[in-house]
Amino acid sequence: MKLLYTTISLFIFWGLLSDSFAQCNVNTLTNPDFETPVQSSIGNNLTGLYSISGWTMNGGPFNIVKTDGSAYPSGPDTASSGVQYVDITNAAGSIYQDFTVTSLTAVAFGGAFSSRESDPNYIPWLASVQIYAMPSNTLVAISSTKTFMPADGAVPAQDVWYYLFGNTTLAPGQYRFIASLGDFGNFDNAFVFQNCALPVVLTSFSGTYKNSSVGLNWDINRSINFSHFEVEKSNDGISFLKVALVNYINGKNQYQFIDDNATKGSNLFYRLKLEDNDGRYTYSNIIKIQTGTLPSWIISPNPVRDFLTINGLSGNGEIRILDLAGKMLHKVNTTSQSASMNVSFLSKGIYLVQYYDGEKMQSKKMVKE
Repeated sequence: MKLLYTTISLFIFWGLLSDSFAQCNVNTLTNPDFETPVQSSIGNNLTGLYSISGWTMNGGPFNIVKTDGSAYPSGPDTASSGVQYVDITNAAGSIYQDFTVTSLTAVAFGGAFSSRESDPNYIPWLASVQIYAMPSNTLVAISSTKTFMPADGAVPAQDVWYYLFGNTTLAPGQYRFIASLGDFGNFDNAFVFQNCALPVVLTSFSGTYKNSSVGLNWDINRSINFSHFEVEKSNDGISFLKVALVNYINGKNQYQFIDDNATKGSNLFYRLKLEDNDGRYTYSNIIKIQTGTLPSWIISPNPVRDFLTINGLSGNGEIRILDLAGKMLHKVNTTSQSASMNVSFLSKGIYLVQYYDGEKMQSKKMVKE
């Protein structure tokens, strides 16, 4: 749960460009971040839709979720790229797109995966991207993989995007890019880069707030012709200023930086500028660190028989009641600092009352008489 400490981990890739890898920034795929068609609102907009611009969906049902940081309790609040991502509800499936290779070509491929929610019926699933030769439908390459577990769907873990990627060499012909998802999976930011390899990989970037400081940590997998990292900071996620330079050390994979100037009670945003020895550079994804605390909200009466009152809320949010197994039994949306819920339908016992304000989740125990 997001309390005083906030940890956000984003798993991303970065391909340093060189003259021989000039196409690493040209994506072969159409609509790779699912930004079209544009959805009108957040939520499960397109249940039952099995084809969108450039993509075909198999299994599902699938949805397209539009969110730009708006609270979405059933999945990530921020897309890996843009403001929309593809979502699968409670059944396995895959999403694919065909592409052409015209000559013997080095290819980098992959995409970003996350988990939709931690449901009592969650079935662990293996995420991956595969490349098939067509029309023979022969598997020729597979990305790195990740097994998603129920914990990946819990808040705030569901806001983490994991990049899975691979390198291969393809002969001229037709190929199919397939992203495989399981129960409650999400996918975004697909890519196929031709005439390209990924010589530098930033495998993790995370930040934690504690005692008026933010600790940043990041790992790299391998590097070629690399110089240094610049840590950049922002109060609004738009305008960034350089706050530190961290030199690359040959053979070192893990790095950190402590920001002692972290104002309590505000949102802070960080990114890394990664620069090679030739002056070329790119940026990591942006991570958001919450340095404030949850409002002091209370529930009464407790024990309760019929009506439960919740006071001290911050405003817009959601109240949920769960049993001790984690199954959600009731929820209401809130727009003010207090709310009332009829809980007379509940059996006698102990329950959890959760308050989600769009960024943080906190739970309190409730006894039903």
